[in-house]
Amino acid sequence: MRSIIFLLIVYIVKWIIDEISKPEAPDVDQIINAITEKKPVKYISNGVELKTTLKKHYFDILDMENGKIYDRGMISDQVFKQHSYYDEDVKVGYKTRCTSNDIQLAHNYIMDHYDYIVDLN
Repeated sequence: MRSIIFLLIVYIVKWIIDEISKPEAPDVDQIINAITEKKPVKYISNGVELKTTLKKHYFDILDMENGKIYDRGMISDQVFKQHSYYDEDVKVGYKTRCTSNDIQLAHNYIMDHYDYIVDLN
């Protein structure tokens, strides 16, 4: 009789410990949902959050069409033109659509993209 009471107490204590240490299902579901929740990608250039991708933004800065075939000379010509437009706008006092830093970033990005595409072939 004592052994049955002893075993019964052991099983009850074990059950209580299992119940206390078992995480609640809603907490686990919340953790899983927080981990797997997909947030949209934010594109940031010079501290400004963009509404488009970096690639489209930089191609727009240089007034180039994405998908066309360009070479280094054509890209450099567009950078020179955009710098000229920027300098004229500053001299006249017009509001510029981008800064010279943006133009330089666009040049670097598009040249890196050009090098990437060339190396793929």
